[in-house]
Amino acid sequence: MKRALFVGRFQPFHLGHLRVVKDAKRDGFDEIVIVIGSAQRSDTRENPFTSEERVEMIDSALQGIGLKYRLIPVDDTKSDEVWVENVETLAPKFDAVYANGPVKTIFEGRGYEIIDPKPGDDETRISGERIRKMIAGSDERWKSLVAEKICEKILEFNGVERIKKLNSL
Repeated sequence: MKRALFVGRFQPFHLGHLRVVKDAKRDGFDEIVIVIGSAQRSDTRENPFTSEERVEMIDSALQGIGLKYRLIPVDDTKSDEVWVENVETLAPKFDAVYANGPVKTIFEGRGYEIIDPKPGDDETRISGERIRKMIAGSDERWKSLVAEKICEKILEFNGVERIKKLNSL
């Protein structure tokens, strides 16, 4: 079984993240292990959703995607090395890591094959930060940057009100 790892905070899981999962399927992986980082963080401007909410969001978006997946929340640690060891302990063996930035560097240093997720066609690039700012500013266009199921979950979790409140503090 060929397995990929994909790490993110997913605050929230958006169409760019979904594209990476679809790329993993296209790239011939049988399963993707999605590590939900900063699992212990929630109710902050940068991390409005709990790890349980993020698991539920991602699970709803990936139903019927045609690729096996596992969702593994992982808490932050003071050391990158300890954090990677935690991931290696919690996740089944994986063959490659979809990563860029600091995550890429951490896993590259451990000898893993790195697959750099390509930026999407959107010139402004989708990001969780951009979506949260749009929500905080009552810009309804955020809904076009997440899967319909994610939008439903954000509304179900009162995420819009939560994000607005966190940004007004």
